[in-house]
Amino acid sequence: MCIGYTYDLVCGHQLIHFATRCPESCPIPSGPRKPLNDTCAPCTPSFQSTNIARKYDELRAKHMRAIRVAQADGDREAEAEITKLMAKDQAERTAEMAKVWDLRRKLRVAEGGQTVVWPGKNDEKETNGPEDLFRVWKECVNGRKRHSSYDSC
Repeated sequence: MCIGYTYDLVCGHQLIHFATRCPESCPIPSGPRKPLNDTCAPCTPSFQSTNIARKYDELRAKHMRAIRVAQADGDREAEAEITKLMAKDQAERTAEMAKVWDLRRKLRVAEGGQTVVWPGKNDEKETNGPEDLFRVWKECVNGRKRHSSYDSC
């Protein structure tokens, strides 16, 4: 049985860390499962909003070219149809952005930052600020402290 940690991200995906693997190579390790107030890289709100804006800006440019062609040809029906398509695209863009805004809202922290959750770090081994974290890191790097897995450092 594989041993490790599973973190449930706000976006619905999971961050899985294997401390040890068994010969069967389990898809999910046996070990603690915790929520983590973060997203995976593709679900990051800024990345999502950039991609949504790019997608709909390209659609808008395409529709505007088609409207200019329809206006040059004097085709009022085609122009009206393309305008309706643009309104539909704008509604879809707003719906997609609403999901991003909701995710952004979930990620906000009410009163400043939160405690960082390090995969593999034991809950009972707390540190007292950045200086203590640096001391623990230096001990790991200098070899004064030996751990069974990389993430223990």
